[in-house]
Amino acid sequence: MCIGHLYSNNYAISTAVLAHSVRSVNSTARLILLYIDGQVSEEAPRMSRAAGWELLAVPRIAPPEGGKGGLDKHGIDRLVYLDADALVRRNFDELFDLPFNFAAVPDVYGPDNVRGFSLTFNAGVMAIQTSSAVLEHMKKKIGTARYPIGQAEYAFLNLYFGAKAVRLPYIYNALLSIKKRSLAVWDELKSDLSVVHYTNRKPFLLESQPGEKILTPEETETEMDIA
Repeated sequence: MCIGHLYSNNYAISTAVLAHSVRSVNSTARLILLYIDGQVSEEAPRMSRAAGWELLAVPRIAPPEGGKGGLDKHGIDRLVYLDADALVRRNFDELFDLPFNFAAVPDVYGPDNVRGFSLTFNAGVMAIQTSSAVLEHMKKKIGTARYPIGQAEYAFLNLYFGAKAVRLPYIYNALLSIKKRSLAVWDELKSDLSVVHYTNRKPFLLESQPGEKILTPEETETEMDIA
């Protein structure tokens, strides 16, 4: 099961492209897209459904956990979560067979950040064993947890799962910051990349683009050329 989420209209194009990229590598996974009913226009879910997503409206859960838990109640026992700004390049179905509760790829920061190749994980691609019990425990802990609130789910997930999360190879979440940090590492990885993550410039967003705006095909083509 692949899980994505649609939080605002301006990510409608990227979620559609993400679905197409998953299908293009012959993944056998179902595609489930979470969205908050009433937070996006009717057009955005229509685009997502046409691209191959099955839509699942969920109630808003305040940051940081963001409503990705509790999916076992929908018959989903294991999933791979993909951020909307990710692009699948190679089949990754082996992640569904991992014998771990939580696995993710280590984070990588650009050359202007001293953290570099970090021990924390990036939440853009996660292989998860679903559990409503874990979600309820997370909700209980959030009130007393100490983490940088501005980093929302990234910080809390690292606090909650950090010591237990299995670290996956970079090929499963190739942040573009890797390329900026070390071109040599990027060149070594690029022929085996399963998922590329557009953590820097996003080819489907204009600068200061309103959340409700969906780019026209012409605007999207221009942004892709720049990116």
